Amino acid sequence: MISAMGPLFVREYGYVTPARHLPAQRRDGATVTCGDFAALKRLTLSRESMPSGAAPFRLCARDGGEALQALDHAGVILLPSGRNLEILPKLFPVDDLPSRERSRAVLLNMLRALPDFPFRSLPDTSLAHADLPLLEIFISRFLGETGALIRKGICSDYLATEGEEPFLRGRLLLREHLRLRAMRRDHFFVRHDEFLPDRPENRLVKRALLLALRLSESAPNLRTARTLLNAFHAVPPSRQPREDFLSCRKDRNLAHYAPALAWCRLLLNGLTPSPQSGDTRCASLLFSLPYLFERHVAQRLAKEAARRGWRMKAQASGRFLVEECMGAPAVHLRPDMLFSHAGNVCLADTKWKVAEKNGDISQADIYQMFAYTETCLREQSVKHSFLIYPSVKAQEFPALHFRRDSSVLHVLTYDLEHDECGLTEWLARIDSVPTAGKHENAVLLPVGT
Repeated sequence: MISAMGPLFVREYGYVTPARHLPAQRRDGATVTCGDFAALKRLTLSRESMPSGAAPFRLCARDGGEALQALDHAGVILLPSGRNLEILPKLFPVDDLPSRERSRAVLLNMLRALPDFPFRSLPDTSLAHADLPLLEIFISRFLGETGALIRKGICSDYLATEGEEPFLRGRLLLREHLRLRAMRRDHFFVRHDEFLPDRPENRLVKRALLLALRLSESAPNLRTARTLLNAFHAVPPSRQPREDFLSCRKDRNLAHYAPALAWCRLLLNGLTPSPQSGDTRCASLLFSLPYLFERHVAQRLAKEAARRGWRMKAQASGRFLVEECMGAPAVHLRPDMLFSHAGNVCLADTKWKVAEKNGDISQADIYQMFAYTETCLREQSVKHSFLIYPSVKAQEFPALHFRRDSSVLHVLTYDLEHDECGLTEWLARIDSVPTAGKHENAVLLPVGT
């Protein structure tokens, strides 16, 4: 079991600094041991060398020494010292316990929109228990799915075994039997099939249970993990998880294994340290906040748009900003969401950035949205587009409208705590929206600004 000192926390764009004393929680980040800092630095450099370049930290200088600044990722990192470093989105001005719990609840809610991940099975009631660390929430959900699997029944399979038996069963292996007969005349060397629970699915579940038992600090989780392990006493843990995942069968008799195996894949692939250069290893389970926000907003708005008769297409492609460059179109445009209904078309794009005042709106974002509008909505007489920023209190930032000729850009916020956005109201009454020149709050965007 890991250290019972509890996890460390750092918010998005906070700092992690090394210290030779015990890890401590800083006001703007966390202080870790030198060994943990070296492992985090190695993890950052290894991620930067990848083609995607999705590093969770940025190496920088702070207080006269090296530091790591958290970027736009959230999740949990297992440090070599045994402690967990939890990275949470920066949605609130202060970093206190209530804000931390609210940020964790928002993150869990966004995780439910991820495809090919088991977070979708998180019930809404579990989000109310955001006072637990992320790792404990993941382990608790895995244990719940494993308990449901055991109640439905653990499957066994016929396994070919060879060995000495005091009676003849199965197939007699004559060559091995003759060798054995010189020493033990009362035994047979046979090969036979035995109906055992030793199959890839069960081996993976047991390995994940042992991992949960080693990582968890929660007494209820530890108690539940020990109880569930008793059901797999005749199953050895998986020694090669990758091969066992490939060997898992998909049929109706094993359908009840799917939820537990999805959590097994997440825990074993994400929280099992991978070999790195040096003596320390660092396992991580991190998620891109811009991608989470985009997926979550698209999923929610698609449902709301369908209720109002609109059709939403995510990641709409097929348009280019430049019609011809060296004989071919260039600069591919791909807005996050394209809405269509009865000849009306509008588009929306999400940006992961907390906007608290007008100056927080990036001109680059505005230029991008007008490029989308002029290219993708050129057939519309009045072109409406929406730029959506995250928020936790939608009323703090009023909607803004930027006008350029017949194009209107609406800057809105999406309330992540209540899943509310002003775009749904626009979709309900877009046919009656005033023309671009009649917006009271419209702001003329000068060309070349």
